[in-house]
Amino acid sequence: MTNKILYHCKVFKVKRRFSNFIYCISLKKQDQESIFLLKNPMLVYTLEEIEKVEKKSLMLDTSVEIIDDQDIKLVSDFTPKFEKKHKNSSRSESNIEDKKNKTKIKKKARSQMILDNDEIFIDDHKLIPNSNKDSVNISLPKLSKQKKQKKKIKVKKNLLKDISDNINLNTECLQDAKINHNHLDKNIVKKEIIIDSPLTIEQLAYKLNVPEAAIITWLFLQGVSVTINQVVDISIASQVASHYDFTILDSSIHTKENHKNKIDIINGQKRAPIVVIFGHVDHGKTTLLDSIRKTNTVSHEVGGITQSIIGYEVEHQYFATKEQLVFLDTPGHQAFSSMRLRGAQVSDVAILLVAADDGLKKQTIEAIDYIMNNQIPYIVAINKTDKLDLNLSIVREQLANYNIVDQNMYGNSNIIEISALTGKNIDLLLNQICELSNKLSLKSDNNSLAQGTILESYLDKQMGAVANIVIKNGALKVGHTIVSGNTYGRIKAIMDHTGSKINYAIASSVVNIYGFPSIPEAGLHFQVIKSEKNSKYLINKYIHKHTESNINKSLNKRITLDSCSNKSRLKQVNLIIKADTQGSIEAIINSLAQIPQDKVQLNILSATSGCICHKDIDLATTSKSAIIGFNTNIETTISKLAKKLDLNIQKFEVIYDLLEYLQDYMLNLMDIEYDKVEIGEAIIKTVFHVNKGMVAGCIVNRGKLKRNAHIVIYRDKELLYKGKLDSLKHMKDNIDEVLEGNECGVMCNNYNDFIKFDIIKAYELIKVQKVL
Repeated sequence: MTNKILYHCKVFKVKRRFSNFIYCISLKKQDQESIFLLKNPMLVYTLEEIEKVEKKSLMLDTSVEIIDDQDIKLVSDFTPKFEKKHKNSSRSESNIEDKKNKTKIKKKARSQMILDNDEIFIDDHKLIPNSNKDSVNISLPKLSKQKKQKKKIKVKKNLLKDISDNINLNTECLQDAKINHNHLDKNIVKKEIIIDSPLTIEQLAYKLNVPEAAIITWLFLQGVSVTINQVVDISIASQVASHYDFTILDSSIHTKENHKNKIDIINGQKRAPIVVIFGHVDHGKTTLLDSIRKTNTVSHEVGGITQSIIGYEVEHQYFATKEQLVFLDTPGHQAFSSMRLRGAQVSDVAILLVAADDGLKKQTIEAIDYIMNNQIPYIVAINKTDKLDLNLSIVREQLANYNIVDQNMYGNSNIIEISALTGKNIDLLLNQICELSNKLSLKSDNNSLAQGTILESYLDKQMGAVANIVIKNGALKVGHTIVSGNTYGRIKAIMDHTGSKINYAIASSVVNIYGFPSIPEAGLHFQVIKSEKNSKYLINKYIHKHTESNINKSLNKRITLDSCSNKSRLKQVNLIIKADTQGSIEAIINSLAQIPQDKVQLNILSATSGCICHKDIDLATTSKSAIIGFNTNIETTISKLAKKLDLNIQKFEVIYDLLEYLQDYMLNLMDIEYDKVEIGEAIIKTVFHVNKGMVAGCIVNRGKLKRNAHIVIYRDKELLYKGKLDSLKHMKDNIDEVLEGNECGVMCNNYNDFIKFDIIKAYELIKVQKVL
């Protein structure tokens, strides 16, 4: 056991491992390279205790390991500031001999005090692998009685304090991390998430409460390379959520949370029920409303289908009183699922309309899910019962599969057979609605400020932003300040369902309001407030909770599993969409999201309501985009400018035509694909020269060879050439094909390296029908 003098002390973080802070010592002050790494040291004595035992020898016994150059680069030096200060001052001294003399004088003034091995360090071979077992006794210097030595004592006290603080700090960090981890483990009992649309990595990280870098790293390891602002589709987002132990929930099931946003009024005035009609396309929803209202709205619908959510107010004589009923007509096309969802959220009573000659269809089943999940009181109306050769029992059996059984058959549902065309049982249906409304005892406090839901919104050229709303409670007046989402405004005008101006609207009214500075988002809740200060607070609260981007960003540069596996560069179609309402924009984009985009991807640059304007023309010119107009107008000057610039502008009034055009447009951009069908095989028997090149004399041993066929040439199962058979001869005659067992001469313009016994396989290329 030998004694050495401790001159140099540092704390290092070895190999970037958290909390592995190690004491390192140098045996010579001048030799900074021979650094020894002590394993798991534990300090026992402080400088104050050392002063008391000056004459005793302190010895420390531990195994040490010299740090390699690579390890020195990996460690992070925590040398205190005073060392750097003395280091710089020592460098400033030019006389080397003076330094040596000073060192000798200091050595004479020192004595050794031994520290017990077990008290100072604990040997831990796990911390430092491959460490040697040599024991080295290192002595601490005896404190001088001079005044200068007191300053050194103070400095060393600061050194030990800094080291102690660093160790304590890291200990606290570890404890806090452990506490936080335990806290999270206790809180994360039930992790659920709804993923119903494509979203960016940043939005997904916010929903999962997981760092973006962690998600990007995990996806990279799965072979999916993304950035923080790229959009991933539902399948990838669901995989990430499942990796972090989240349960993926159906969005339609949780719409009842929005539906339960109703306000229960104990003391208030009776209000009219809001009745929403659900059903598949062409099952007679609008015809039923025409029969109730004594109108002919069907004849004015473009394409014979409803493409917006529309509200109507109807009076019905129910026994001795006149009851006010509010009806909402919802579209039946699959593209308008968002509108049907909004109808489910605001409804008090639902009418499920089923055509007797068609039965339950896709949108009918979707409506049943909305009704059951939101627990909406409902009435089933089987329409078109005036037709001949009907078997209504089939429809009732289909309904029974979804636990909808008539009360007359000991069920809990009210099923009525009607005919919207002849008016059969329409009064009975209205009476059932009034009876159900009385049971619900719907009330409203008309003395309070209004609140409800925005059904639809659009931009009027003269009036500005327009919002079609349904009031669920309270009263609305001109001049009120209204807030919805991230926008607010002062109401300038109110229009009822007939288009007449009114100054006052109460609960259950469906009205148009003017006054928003920008188009509010359809489907959001609104409320009237007393002051603008409250509006700013509500807007900030909304923005903090809702980080999702606009719906038009959901298709842009999406990352899908297929696009990751497909190494070829996807073709993109830039689109500018102009529609009449926000609901129409939602329907269009939701429909486009259903189109496969593995080969051609849609990139929506802009999707707004209103007329096509100069701004859209400028954007289309710079981005080479196509402009799609839906139920919107274009001025003559804009149309002439677009033709002059050779821009692609298409207008549609029916969503079927719009989707069909875009699908054909995407197909035309795709490259032609072929299927290779093997038609024959030949073997080369000889090779000879001609003026034009090399000719392979072959015999067809299977199938046939055809001129201009696609061929591949193999030599010992190694592929040598792919190309076209340019010339095919029998004797001296040019022929189109050679059958099995016959001889022929083969020539290729781009290949002359024929050798005897090479194999030629011929294929016929058949065009494959383009599929997205």
